[in-house]
Amino acid sequence: MSDEQSNAAETADNTEQQTYENLNAFAGEPEFIPGQGGEEPQPDQPTLGGEELAFIFQVGFGVVASRRGDHWKIADDEAQQLGAATDAVLQKYLPDIQTGPEVALVLTAGMVFLPRIMTDQQLAAEAEKPEAATDGD
Repeated sequence: MSDEQSNAAETADNTEQQTYENLNAFAGEPEFIPGQGGEEPQPDQPTLGGEELAFIFQVGFGVVASRRGDHWKIADDEAQQLGAATDAVLQKYLPDIQTGPEVALVLTAGMVFLPRIMTDQQLAAEAEKPEAATDGD
């Protein structure tokens, strides 16, 4: 091999080595070591605090108000006060409660089903009224 070929091969080896060193530095790991990886980070559990409770109260009272009358509506400050007070009680008696997707499902299902159940009850009560009126004749 000539000196030129030897220098070219050496330059290629140096360039390749520098490329690997740059990649290793960039990756932050000098070499791959097979084995068990680190623990995957757990997603943060949703929290149920005063603001969320206030929203739940507003929705709940709103549903009742739509069926029973506007006197059941609550103001924003009333909902905030109820939410804060409920949160304080929950923190006192259930400080380690984990609210996850299960709680969200139950609350959402309740908000979806409750108005329909109340409507069914109203329709049944209205259907009984004409029958009661005709039975008395």
